[in-house]
Amino acid sequence: MEFGHYQGVLGQNVVPLASLLQANGYHTYMTGKWHLGHTPELLPFARGFDRTIAMADTGADNWEQRTYLPIYDQAHWYADGNEHTLPDDFYSSEYFIDKTIEFIASNESDEEPFFAYIPFKRSICLFRRLRNFQTSIKGFMTPAGLL
Repeated sequence: MEFGHYQGVLGQNVVPLASLLQANGYHTYMTGKWHLGHTPELLPFARGFDRTIAMADTGADNWEQRTYLPIYDQAHWYADGNEHTLPDDFYSSEYFIDKTIEFIASNESDEEPFFAYIPFKRSICLFRRLRNFQTSIKGFMTPAGLL
């Protein structure tokens, strides 16, 4: 889908920051949501990241490998460019941090610099958790309450 210069993906004509850093000796890591393309050549592992855990679909759950939006049949997760199955005790924010620490630790001895990109998904879903309490928070689910 194209809208002017926007292609809906991180186009092949764009050199990502991770690629520039990788070319200059950095270890590059990404854990989190990735809404810049989900075909193999557009996943973060192919766009300059050495190690990745990426959620490629919008609307994926924070606790299970499923979607909460009816536009998808399943939530796709990738580790280093390959389909990935989440652990049973998965919670998105905790998992992203744990995997990032694991990635950093795996190269700790070489003393090379690293770049870690962690786009959390939980920050935009806070209202979903609070929805259970909407009766006790007057005006929460009104447009003014979501600002």
